[in-house]
Amino acid sequence: MPDAQCPTLRDTSAIPRREPEKRQTSPCGAGIRTKTIHSVEHTYFLNLVRQVRERQGLTQEQLAEKLGANQSFVSKCERGEWRIDVIELQAFCQALDVDVIEFMIELQERQRSR
Repeated sequence: MPDAQCPTLRDTSAIPRREPEKRQTSPCGAGIRTKTIHSVEHTYFLNLVRQVRERQGLTQEQLAEKLGANQSFVSKCERGEWRIDVIELQAFCQALDVDVIEFMIELQERQRSR
């Protein structure tokens, strides 16, 4: 017999309803976008990763070897199937012999000029 204070699976009336989330703003007042790997900003990032690799004359396989990964990992990163975190970005920049700050400055300049 279910406890009187615990709702059963069929009784959803006691479950609090979540209000739809309002659009948040960041501390600088800019609207926070929903997380997506298909944003314009992320496309700029992916293009820059690929272009820096190509500028350095490396194939995906060569970059993967420097990263200690396999070619499919690099491919997934460049296509946006794997979202690169900040630690991975540092590893990519080191493998590409590019300063991470310079990489971010170039990314920011590209995003501003759009």
